[in-house]
Amino acid sequence: FVGMKSRGVYETPGGTILMFAHRQVETLTMDRDLMHLRDSLMPKYAELIYNGFWFAPEREALQAFIDKSQEKVTGTVRVKLYKGNTICVGRKSPYSLYDENIASMEGVKSDYNPDDATGFIRLSSLRLRERALKQGVSEDAFANKCKLVKEYLIRKHFLKTLFAKGRLFCCIKTPHMPINLQRQNAQKKTCVFHARK
Repeated sequence: FVGMKSRGVYETPGGTILMFAHRQVETLTMDRDLMHLRDSLMPKYAELIYNGFWFAPEREALQAFIDKSQEKVTGTVRVKLYKGNTICVGRKSPYSLYDENIASMEGVKSDYNPDDATGFIRLSSLRLRERALKQGVSEDAFANKCKLVKEYLIRKHFLKTLFAKGRLFCCIKTPHMPINLQRQNAQKKTCVFHARK
């Protein structure tokens, strides 16, 4: 609170493990945007407590939000401890938001349709397109960038499909440019990317 520098070391191994396990349950049970909002408020919440303002109205208001966000955060987490690392090896919750039938894109009936992303991308890029056209970026340059982004998204979806079907074992990273995907050694199920200039 005073602001002086000090050489203090805080070690809470038990708290570190509990925090890690709690986060693992949150990834199953909390909505993404709710988690982002909570994380953005945590520095202020921690600062209030550190400075002794436990009974301050702003701390109580933040506490009400945190309590609400944690209503469905419950479950079981299995962790391994090895040389200072905490590794999650299993987690489950009766309130899990994960659904394999929705998360999978292959061979299942799902509420998720990858084609819906086309309209979303077009809508999200509308303000960027208008800025580019009105503030000096040529239409050809913008169209070329859009083409590269589209190729990247198609390539990303293709790789996810290969992984989901078990047809891709490993791949070699290449620079961000249009590429040819060439299958090699079908028995080992390996793929190598070759950059196309």
